[in-house]
Amino acid sequence: MLHGGRTESVQQAQDALDSATAKLQALQNGPTGDILQADQSAVASDKAALASAQAAYAALGGANAANLQNAQSQVDSMQAQLTTAQAQLDSANAALTNLTGSSASDLQAAQSAYDQAASQLQSAQAALQQNMHPTQAAIAQAESAHAQARAGAQQAQANQTALEKSVSGACASSPPSPRNGDACNSAKAAADGAVQAANSAVDAVQGQLDLLKRGGSPAQQAQAQSTVDQAQAQVKSARAKLDALSSGGIDAQRAQLQAQLRQAQGQVIQAQQNQGVAQANLAAVTNGNLDAQAKSAASQVTAATERLKSDQARLDVLN
Repeated sequence: MLHGGRTESVQQAQDALDSATAKLQALQNGPTGDILQADQSAVASDKAALASAQAAYAALGGANAANLQNAQSQVDSMQAQLTTAQAQLDSANAALTNLTGSSASDLQAAQSAYDQAASQLQSAQAALQQNMHPTQAAIAQAESAHAQARAGAQQAQANQTALEKSVSGACASSPPSPRNGDACNSAKAAADGAVQAANSAVDAVQGQLDLLKRGGSPAQQAQAQSTVDQAQAQVKSARAKLDALSSGGIDAQRAQLQAQLRQAQGQVIQAQQNQGVAQANLAAVTNGNLDAQAKSAASQVTAATERLKSDQARLDVLN
C-alpha cells in the first residue's frame, strides 16, 4: 500500500523542480544583456592589452636589434679588414717566393698576371661604385614602402582622434545608444597601441630607405671596400714583379718585398686584435639585459594573447 511522502520532502522536491525549470528557461532565453555586455567589454579590454604588449615588445625589440646590428656590423667590418690584411700578407709572401731571374717567358707571364690583376681591380672598383650609388628603381621602391607606412600611421592617428572626439566607434554616443565608458576606454587604449605600432613601422622603413641611400650597411660597404683593397694588393704585387723582371733589379726588389712582408705581418696582427675587441662587444650585447627584457616582453604578449582567446571563446558561445 502506497503512502504519501512527508510534507517537507515533497516541498524540497518541488523547490528543486522549480529551480531546474528556471535554469532551463534561462538557457533557452539566452544570456542577458548585462552578461553579454560584460563579456564584450572583457574582449575589448583584452585586445587593448594585447596591442599595448605588442607595442612594448616592438619598441624593445627594435632597440635590441639596433644594438645587435651595430655590434655585428663592427665584427663584419673587422673581419673584412683582417681578410684584406691576410691577402696582402699572402701576396707579399708569394711575390717574395716567386722572385727569380728573368727570362722571356717569365716576363710574358708577369705581364699577363699584371693585366689580369688590373682587370679585377677595375671590376671591384665598379662594384664598389654601384654599391655606393643605388639605382633609381631601388630608391623608388623603398620610397613607395615608406609612403605606405606613413599612410598607415596617418590612418591610425585619424582613428585615435575620432575616438578622442567621441565621433565614431565605441566612443560615439547617441540617444538610442548611450556610450559605454569601459568599451570606449578599451578602444582608446587599442588605438594608442595601433598608433605606436604604425609609428614604429614608419621609423623602420625610413631606416631602410636611409641605409639604401647611404650605399648599404657598414658591413656591406666594408666587404666591397675589402674586395677593392685585395685587388689593389694583387695589382701592386704583380706590378712589382713585372718591374723587377723588366729592370733586372732582383736584389733591390727582394729587399722591397721583404719590407712589404714585414708591414703586412704587422697589419694582420693589428686586424686580429681589432676583431677580438669587436667579437667581445658582440658577446656583451648578445648576453646583456636587453635580451632578457625582450624575452619578458614576448612572454607578456603571449599571456595577453591567451587571455584574449579565452574571453573571445566565452563570448562566441554566448553569441
